[in-house]
This record gives sequence, C-alpha cells and structure tokens, in this order.
Amino acid sequence: MKIHFIGIGGASLSKLAIIYKSLGYNVSGSDRTQSYTTDELSALGITIFFSHKKENIKNCEMVIYSDAIDSNNEEIIEAAKCGIPLVSRKEALNLIANMYNNVIAICGCHGKTTTTALLSTALNKLCPQTHIGGEINNLALTNKYFKQVIKASKNKRLFITEACEFKKNLLALNPNFIIMLNIDADHLDCYKDINDIKQTFLNFAKKLEGKQESVLFCNFDDKLVKEVANQTKTKIISFGLNDNADYTAKNIVLNDKGITLDLYYKAKKIRTIKSKLYGRHNAYNILASAVVCEYFKKLHPLKLINYSNNIKNFTGVKRRFDILGKSNTNIIIHDYAHHPTEISASIKSCREHFKKPVIVAFEPHTYTRTQGLWKEFIASLSEADKTYLLDIYSARENPIEGITSQKLAQEIQSCEYIESYEKCIEALKNHKDSILLILGAGSIENLAYSLIKNN
Repeated sequence: MKIHFIGIGGASLSKLAIIYKSLGYNVSGSDRTQSYTTDELSALGITIFFSHKKENIKNCEMVIYSDAIDSNNEEIIEAAKCGIPLVSRKEALNLIANMYNNVIAICGCHGKTTTTALLSTALNKLCPQTHIGGEINNLALTNKYFKQVIKASKNKRLFITEACEFKKNLLALNPNFIIMLNIDADHLDCYKDINDIKQTFLNFAKKLEGKQESVLFCNFDDKLVKEVANQTKTKIISFGLNDNADYTAKNIVLNDKGITLDLYYKAKKIRTIKSKLYGRHNAYNILASAVVCEYFKKLHPLKLINYSNNIKNFTGVKRRFDILGKSNTNIIIHDYAHHPTEISASIKSCREHFKKPVIVAFEPHTYTRTQGLWKEFIASLSEADKTYLLDIYSARENPIEGITSQKLAQEIQSCEYIESYEKCIEALKNHKDSILLILGAGSIENLAYSLIKNN
C-alpha cells in the first residue's frame, strides 16, 4: 500500500511517516522546502517532493495531511477528486496507537514534548514506540533509529505519544494511560475560553473510565488539572512539588549541571534522581516520568530497576531550553517558548541556573495568541533585563488590525522593537557576560544558529 504525507517535514508528520514505513508501507511525502529532517527521511528511502503537485500522489492509496495544510492544496484537491482516502494527522496517529496493547498519552499546554521524550528514554527497556513533536538531542533519524522503530512496531507492547490540544486533536486518541501536566489558556483561535479548554481535557480524561487497566497521572499543583481529576471516575495517581500529592519531589537543586531531586511516595523517599535538564518547570516533567516508571516497575521490576540512569543520561529535546554554545562572553540558549507561561519559565530558569543578566529576543507566534494573551505577554517579557521584539510569525493566520509587535513593545519594560533578524543579531552582539535567550516557535531558531556561526 502506498501512503503519501503532505507536510512530511513537520515534527509530528515526519515521525508518523517513519512509523508507517516500519510497518511495511510504501511511503512518500511532500513539503515546501528541503530541511535536515527531509534529508534524513530521504536517507531512509522515503521519496520527497519539494512542491505540492497533483502528480505527487499518483498511484497512492491513502493521503495523510498535517494541520498546516489548507483545503485548497493541490494534492488535497486531487486526492478528493480521485476518491483517495484523506486522513488527518490526528486520525493517522490514532490508527497507529490502536495497534498497541498499552497507550500512554501525555497532555498539557506546556511540557508535552520534553515529557514524552524523557519517558520514552526512561522506559527504553520496554521497547516503546514513540511519537513526539520534536527532535531528541543526539538522536538522528538514521538507519539505527529506524531499526528501533521496526522493533517497536513488531512487538506492539507500548505506544507513547503527545496528545496535542490544538483543534482538540487529543480527543481522537483512546489511551489507557494519561499524563496530565497542566491546563492553561492557549489556542484561543480554537477555543472559546479557558473553560472550554478545561472541558476538553475533562472529556479526554473520561476516556479512561470503564477500562480494565487505566490510570490518570496528574499534576496536583495545577488547580485546573486537580479539578479535572476530581470529576473523573478512574484511578488517579497524583504528583507535585507540594505535599498534597501521592508522589512528590523534594530537596530540588538547580545548578549549571542541571537538576537533582528526591522522589518521595507519601512520606517515604524512593530514590534520588539527577537530570541534565534545566528549570524548575522541568522538575515536573522529570517527576511525571519517574512516577509512570514507578508504576510500570511493579509490572517489570528487572527491566526498570535502573530507569533513573536513563533519566540522568537524557540530554533533552532540540529547541527546548537548548544551550547552543557561547558567543564572546555570552551563553546562547534557544527555547521554543511562545506562550507567556513558557517565556516566564525560561527566563526564571536562566536566573536560577546561571545568575547572569537575561537578554531576550522574541518572535511572537500567531496573531490570535498575541491578541488573546496581550497582557500576559507584557508581564512575562518584562521579567527580562532587556527584550528585542521581532515581527509576529503568522504561521497559518492573516494579520489582525492593531495587533503588532511595534505596539506590544511599547508596553513592555526595557523592550525594543527590531525589524529583522540581521539587526537583532547586531544588537545582541553588543551585550557581554549575559544569557542571550532566543524565544519563539517560528523560524527564529535560524537567528540563534546565526549567532553561533558568526561568533
């Protein structure tokens, strides 16, 4: 069977394409531009077209498309005309998930990718199949990686995946284990308000009800997550940094080497866990992963006795507090943060771990998010010592009148609107002995890498 992926270079769809190939399907794909990811996919024998043309789907029996693809895409139109089944990314993900005995879905407005990657690493003795919306550091999509995917596809024991709240995509999944990290106001182009978001997470949690073996692992430090948990009729295992949870993290140490914490169950210390990750927010991601490992350790005691060593060796995910290197006396860090909560967490992480001035370059992501969280962006970006604000990255959207970076910059403390990457790089170079924190989910990573190259 031949399957074609439209938008195959995307973080999620590229991983799905590899999984489908591991199952023996003939896979091809298209994307607008060549990238490191498309090069890796080509090396695995996947045919890539760098344009969207109807000829690309010739002889295909299924077309899978990403959320970023418009209905007027030439390949979409041709597939519909020819009667070729059109399958959305969320549906394609669920088709794979349904093949596995156990499915762990990680949901939350922040931390999904890091937690999914970390948990997959911690549980690697169980040979899980993993779907994440990012790239694990030091893990290229090579033939060695492909062999691991094939092995996981054969045993079909455990599937670990992000459950994305965008367009309520998570509701397409039917897991028996859910990790709920947090609930926050985001994607307000898809949701009416925070209550609508909370209800979606509640509907997702209720999918566990009535299943023979199911657990909702939930962060009890998050008020809305706790409210959701209290409205479900399923087994709950809670975690947090406070004492009102089943599992807690205590004696947390943050330094330039990463994070160290003690894992407790009730009043009993279980073990000390060390991690190369940074930021107090990552303590929650580490804690969530450890709690799930403790649960599965009861089922597989020999395989998971040393899971904390895997956590210790995990080096993170690209574009998630990614320390790229130094330029002169500055440390350059890139983070995918594009929500006020994430921006604040990244700035605080810099201060906690490095004790240097924090200089931010931020590219807002989408007009609707900027409009809906205007006051929150002002508050979070004002936490930096200096902010350079670039134009809004439109992604899938059209401009909204009155919603501009120029206007937003006027309301942020110590902030300057800057019109191009080139001028921003020159401005950043004038700082010394600081953290240059490059934030955003668009193409601003190119600015971060340019800083390193121009060193």
